[in-house]
Amino acid sequence: MKPGPTPHNYVIPDLGRIEAVATLVFLSLLTVFVLVIYKSGYTHFNWPLMALASLFVTWVVLCCAAALQLLRRWMLTLPQNWVIRLSYFTMMLILLSISGISDWLIQHWSIDPYQPSWSWAIENQIIGAVIAAAVMRYFVLQNELHRRKHAELNARIDALQSRIRPHFLFNSMNTIASLIPDDPKLAEQVVEDMSELFRANLMESRQLVSLNEEFELCRRYLDIETIRLGTRLTVQWQLGLIPDNAKIPLLTLQPLFENAVYHGIQPLVEGGTVQIQLHHKKPFIDIVIKNPLPGDQTPGLLKAHSTGHHMALDNIRNRLDAVFGNNAFMTNGLEKQLYVVRLQIPDGS
Repeated sequence: MKPGPTPHNYVIPDLGRIEAVATLVFLSLLTVFVLVIYKSGYTHFNWPLMALASLFVTWVVLCCAAALQLLRRWMLTLPQNWVIRLSYFTMMLILLSISGISDWLIQHWSIDPYQPSWSWAIENQIIGAVIAAAVMRYFVLQNELHRRKHAELNARIDALQSRIRPHFLFNSMNTIASLIPDDPKLAEQVVEDMSELFRANLMESRQLVSLNEEFELCRRYLDIETIRLGTRLTVQWQLGLIPDNAKIPLLTLQPLFENAVYHGIQPLVEGGTVQIQLHHKKPFIDIVIKNPLPGDQTPGLLKAHSTGHHMALDNIRNRLDAVFGNNAFMTNGLEKQLYVVRLQIPDGS
């Protein structure tokens, strides 16, 4: 038996979003406008017909969207072909039902001088069948494009995740070698921290982890770098209470901390401070990472960061977009001689 569709390859988009419903209503009203012009012409535009047809089509679209959204969880367990057939059948059944109700109301209350008949309902079904088929075809093509982009993104994520920066590996190994004679327990702790980071790199890149787990990996990374850089690296955590339901793609934040240390702290002889702040304002969580910049590179540093980190930052943005859509974003730039990265993700509530 073939497995049913997952949320990533489910052919029907999430119709619970206001943007999706608004787009469907706008396109349907645009179609009504074209059909009314075709029937009545430009010079004698039938405004009453436009109003009634718009009301009718809006009800059809909203009812179809609500029905498909209610059936979404159940249809997630079905093969894609069955999802397409049941969705199409559901839309046609709703159209037939609303056509029958509209026919009865118009005849009963004589709202419009136009007297509907069964031919009117049949005409609605034919037009609706063509439009519904076009909509389903659009959903299928959109889903295929999304799956292709998702596959390409996953391949890029896997390639990036499998490539550990050599400088971090060499620096960490040198740190361990220098600690073994004087502080073997601390050397053992560094090995454990490195093991956790390597284990995370080998895990499924699409996996969502709790925000607490992601911060724990970041702490391990910063602990290693603090041992290596000593007093040159100071870390300020201002996290507060992190919601238990908050999720984030694995290894989303750690590359940002690595960039902050490698490009912000390491070039400075006197070192500096990496600041991590978290602000929870329902239903979102804002994460801010700040690091100093080498003074002699300040005029061109924003360009250096955009070129040096372009692939990593784009990768993180793409991962956030693939998981959270418009509910998450990331910005980066220069603020008061500090390089600042800001992320916003849903809090999971």
